[in-house]
Amino acid sequence: MSLKVGSSSRTTGGTVVQIIAIHKHESYSGSSSGFPNDIAVLETASSLTNDANAEKADLPDANNNYSGEDCQITGWGRTSSTSSLPATLQVANTKVMTQSSCKQSWGNSINNGHVCVYTGSNGACNGDSGGPLTCNSVLVGVTSWGRNGCSVSYPSVYTRISHYLTWINTKIGQKKTVA
Repeated sequence: MSLKVGSSSRTTGGTVVQIIAIHKHESYSGSSSGFPNDIAVLETASSLTNDANAEKADLPDANNNYSGEDCQITGWGRTSSTSSLPATLQVANTKVMTQSSCKQSWGNSINNGHVCVYTGSNGACNGDSGGPLTCNSVLVGVTSWGRNGCSVSYPSVYTRISHYLTWINTKIGQKKTVA
């Protein structure tokens, strides 16, 4: 298995890096409401920043929930429920919601390990899973789930990185090169 960094084209450019291990959260449940603990750390054979076009994102401050901040979502997913996968990386501006506002939309499916974004005009769709939610080059979340049919009338739900910092640092501390 491999991943490509340093290109906004699905088919050209960038650098292919081999994945040597996938460290999924031990308590991940793909069948529970809200998909709790939907996070993994990828161990790679070489650094991801060897490509001049690859940029790193910093881990978030554990005490900042980023509510109300203008951020970006990035992904290779569909732009509508009927579209095919795009040839170029999609980027959209979004706003981080408060936890209480997100719970008003999604109810008990939302827990402290989630962060939601919403603008009413864009959001995550099929194929975006695992993609970044960044705020000023800080990795605030990774795409987890949303409304069926890629509806932009509901918030997109991301795994909140700050909630998993101890877990991430444990995994990173055990390995040399991670993504």
